[in-house]
Amino acid sequence: LCSAGQDASTPITALLQRQNNDGGFGGNNGADSNALDTAWALQAFSVATQTAPVPTALAYLKTVQQGDGSFVVNDQETVYVSASVLSALHLYAATYTDAANAQPLVNYLLAQQTAPGVWGNSLFLTAVVYTALHDYIPFDPIGSQVQAYLQASQLNDGSWSDDPYVTALILWSL
Repeated sequence: LCSAGQDASTPITALLQRQNNDGGFGGNNGADSNALDTAWALQAFSVATQTAPVPTALAYLKTVQQGDGSFVVNDQETVYVSASVLSALHLYAATYTDAANAQPLVNYLLAQQTAPGVWGNSLFLTAVVYTALHDYIPFDPIGSQVQAYLQASQLNDGSWSDDPYVTALILWSL
């Protein structure tokens, strides 16, 4: 809504009301905070230029970051959640020192490649992770490897996996 010049005050107010006492966000009112919902909330606040909830949300993420740099949801380590958090941290890195816990997360994500430039043997996951990482790493060699993997997987009709969402994510990542 914000990007389209529309009033987003009602959904932003609703989102603000879902911030838990620990600074994080859960999926519903009263739901336990988790890294993924907190990352998505931070991304929404960035677009809406809403700053009040940011310091405590970043502090929450810092407290739940694992020793290897990753983030978990429901006690499950997940590359997707970790990449989503990195994307959110990037939005605030220049303004908030609490967003500075990105390097261990970058290192974790780089270590999760299933092949050079590939995450989870998945077009979707590779696009999500590379989109999060590309501002933190030099283009070569990872960027070249990602491009080669994604271009080799493109279908004759120009899409990836015959899926408009995956295609859009890949185009965004490139």
